[in-house]
Amino acid sequence: MRKRRQQYGYLTTEKNYRDFNLRLKFKGEAAGNSGVFFHARITGIDPGYGPDIEGMQVEVDPDAGKHTGGLYESGGRGWVKMPTAEGEQALKPGEWNDLEVSVRGNHIETRLNGVKIVDYTDPVAHPRRHL
Repeated sequence: MRKRRQQYGYLTTEKNYRDFNLRLKFKGEAAGNSGVFFHARITGIDPGYGPDIEGMQVEVDPDAGKHTGGLYESGGRGWVKMPTAEGEQALKPGEWNDLEVSVRGNHIETRLNGVKIVDYTDPVAHPRRHL
């Protein structure tokens, strides 16, 4: 018997964006993490896991203390900006959470349930790409 690996799925915009405000609600009900990619692109398809993606990601994890709202660059630098100490406590596990992402040029700000998590100006320029 051959066990199939967990495959990931991605929702994406049809248009490319550089500057934007995004507000969403999420409720983590299963183990594992997720995220909101921006200035991202799909670079290939791994038959075992699904799309390979490159770009900045706002971390979304169902457990407190797992850096929800922090910035992670997939296919690049890894963790770019971790949440503040207060930000690590802003997640409401098992409940609906409000996430806000604001990007203006290289300035990125995230808020979780009204708490500022990240306020970061990236020294690396990002092209206009998908959300």
